Amino acid sequence: LFPYPTLFRSFTEAESLKAIEARPLTFQPGDAWAYSNTNYHLLAMIIRKVAGQAYGDFLAENIFKPLGMDRTSVIRDGEIVLGRASGYALDKGKLRTAGFIAPSILASGGGGVRSTVLDMAKWEAELEGGTILSQTSRDQMWSPAKLNNGTTHAYGFGWELGEIAGHRLISHGGEWVGFSGHFDRFADDHLTVIVLTNLAEATPARIARAVAGTYIPAVALPNYKP
Repeated sequence: LFPYPTLFRSFTEAESLKAIEARPLTFQPGDAWAYSNTNYHLLAMIIRKVAGQAYGDFLAENIFKPLGMDRTSVIRDGEIVLGRASGYALDKGKLRTAGFIAPSILASGGGGVRSTVLDMAKWEAELEGGTILSQTSRDQMWSPAKLNNGTTHAYGFGWELGEIAGHRLISHGGEWVGFSGHFDRFADDHLTVIVLTNLAEATPARIARAVAGTYIPAVALPNYKP
């Protein structure tokens, strides 16, 4: 998923691009689908080239600040963030701090964004029908990827697409450096559940489904115990 030989040291953008250029294609564009952090690195490089701004600065100016997402940012090397949580993992049943990943990798397009659940709610309000994204952009984000053979894959622009018991679901989640989270949008029901945790082994997707099930019984997980 990453173009680096190690995640423990920083790489410049030029080094990252050189490493990416040296790797063969997994398949010809459009022949198949695979999630790839490397492609998000490349997307951030394209943003810098086109907009003349670093990926994080572009997001701050065009999304975070206009939406009032004051506690949201792309990670920067050495930055002090008041109230920032630490990421944890379990080691033989005991908590430990999560492993280290170089700041330049965390700050890349495939690295991640630091935020809070209240700020993510502001982003959700924009997705539901705000002023920054056009309806055309929303439709493109939530359309399945079209493959060369005419089939589709249920993934849009950074969103997994599906349904549960007839309820359309747009979602994504994952785990990274001792943090895990999940974002479920039951779009036609106008219900969104956002779960952020600072434990690698947490189950935010199951927590999100359990919460959604209290509002939409049909999507509830059977016999769920947190």
